[in-house]
Amino acid sequence: ETGDIFEEPALFENIRMCSYIQPLIKIKNFIVYRQEAGNDFLQVSPLIPGFNCQTYSEYIVPPFGGPGTWHFYSMIRDPFYSFRKLLSGAIIGQTHEGEAIDPAVATGPRMFYLDHYPSKAGMTVRYKIILFDIASGEPKKELTSNWLILN
Repeated sequence: ETGDIFEEPALFENIRMCSYIQPLIKIKNFIVYRQEAGNDFLQVSPLIPGFNCQTYSEYIVPPFGGPGTWHFYSMIRDPFYSFRKLLSGAIIGQTHEGEAIDPAVATGPRMFYLDHYPSKAGMTVRYKIILFDIASGEPKKELTSNWLILN
């Protein structure tokens, strides 16, 4: 058993975090398709223009009185994305040849696309992402993953 691969919390004590990570995400304005071995690709997402990020604040009063302090946080609030910090040695997916992503390079903060389309553990699948030009709406690039075994 590998246990949880994510380090908590996924909350960032920085009100500017959303504006910092937005330009770092290179894949925007896309649709995701999933193919189960032996079948055609099926669309598993709507057109995703980017991600939604929320910033908020809370006033924290010390337990034994005294003046409180304001704390400002940023959090990804999007059903299709998760921004998490991976634990050292985390295994991200498996292929028939081994691990999908080398644990030596997978640690640290990473943005994940979350596939909510129904699936079964043990399915062999691959994903296709079609990126669309923001101005024209025309497809501009296609990316296809390796075959993966769903957990």
